[in-house]
Amino acid sequence: MIRCGYGADEIYSRFARKSIAQWKELGQRLNSPVFQQVGVLWLGRKPDTRISATAEVLTKLDIRHETLNQHELTKRFPQFFTGDVDWAVYEPESGALMARRSVQMLVQEMGRSGLDVILEPVARPPREGHLNSVKTVSGKTISAGSFVFACGP
Repeated sequence: MIRCGYGADEIYSRFARKSIAQWKELGQRLNSPVFQQVGVLWLGRKPDTRISATAEVLTKLDIRHETLNQHELTKRFPQFFTGDVDWAVYEPESGALMARRSVQMLVQEMGRSGLDVILEPVARPPREGHLNSVKTVSGKTISAGSFVFACGP
């Protein structure tokens, strides 16, 4: 799931909006869509400060969304039991990112653009100090000015 709503954490909403556009562009450029725009629905009870803050940030950043009361929610999304839900925020332009395919395509694109892509686990780097190099589990030393650790989905 990729969405722009992150409560009051506006910086993440900005990053998400930018990344959705970039994932769409990568999929178009490589003729293999990795983003499915299916919308994201946040359900809440009143008071729910996180969903309220999400709606405020989305409004501030002019990110398309709708605030739905219980009646509107039941009418629009009857497949959900909303008896204990008071309201929701719907982000129609958010959706699903095909994680495996998107990472594979991104790695291929990085390789084609001249970056060195090394797909090998590294030993845990030191906790302090500037990182000039890392060692792989096979013992190879990799030196660089900076490193990107992709440690999750």
